[in-house]
Amino acid sequence: MWGGLRVATRDPDDHYPFGYGKAESVAAAVVAMMLVAAAVGISFEAVREIRTPHKTPAPWTLLVLVAVLFVKFVLFRRTLSIGEEAGSTAGISAGFSSSTLSCSMVKLATGVIA
Repeated sequence: MWGGLRVATRDPDDHYPFGYGKAESVAAAVVAMMLVAAAVGISFEAVREIRTPHKTPAPWTLLVLVAVLFVKFVLFRRTLSIGEEAGSTAGISAGFSSSTLSCSMVKLATGVIA
């Protein structure tokens, strides 16, 4: 994503007289494909884990979740601000994608506590 945004902000030159703006769309499409692939893999793994009985998570797991939640929040704010500065819809979308992952982490933390 970052590479695509970096390329998209280049000025037009002799090779690309209309600029590099489409690089942002290509980067967003690559990120979208990666997310779909991850979702498919996670779905298969989730079904397998649901069918397998397991122990309750260790209490320190909650600390790890809180740390990950903090990192995701920082990434959300940073990605969103960079996307807004560049006027990039892909960058803004990536920022909001991080925020939805943070919401998922909160749900996961609730499951660990319960």
